[in-house]
Amino acid sequence: SSGWYDEKEIWHWDFLAYKIVIPKEEPKQETLELKRNYEKHSLTKTKGYKLWCNIIQRCYNPKNPSYKYYGEKGVIMEDYFKNSYENFINWIKGIAHYNEWLNSSELSLDRIDNTLGYSRGNIKFSTKTEQVENQNLRVDNKSGYKGVCYHKLNKKYSATITINKSKVFLGYYDTALEAALVYDNYVLKNNLNRKTNL
Repeated sequence: SSGWYDEKEIWHWDFLAYKIVIPKEEPKQETLELKRNYEKHSLTKTKGYKLWCNIIQRCYNPKNPSYKYYGEKGVIMEDYFKNSYENFINWIKGIAHYNEWLNSSELSLDRIDNTLGYSRGNIKFSTKTEQVENQNLRVDNKSGYKGVCYHKLNKKYSATITINKSKVFLGYYDTALEAALVYDNYVLKNNLNRKTNL
């Protein structure tokens, strides 16, 4: 099922369609009353609930614009979260910076390891800059290494890293591997919270 049913199974919430689904037959008065009560419920308007629905959308709905970056690449939400909003919200309440996230547009839920999905132990709240720094290789990256770019003019590979929106140049190197190692060493030496190449 793509949604969950109320106790009387008169209607259900379809989290893929992101809407309340009412049976096609003429709805009973009790059904309409339940629908009205649900729509008035503050749950659907909370930031946490919208986040839960949005993650499910991009992981499981092929029609969602972000599906190609998530579901199509195998990124899923573990059943413990997917099947229960209460489990999801109670878990993220225990993550550092939850209260700041509630009142800020600068923070968003991020995956610690981008090769894995949304699961317990693999999610955190990050700034937009931190999320960018935690991303896998860009689709237009041709060097095969993070922070490494080939320069046609001098026929060298450069190593760069972005710190707090400022780009730090780490030098030019003969091979992509050399540049990648310099990038990695810089990350490790400065205890930066981001992925290395090797």
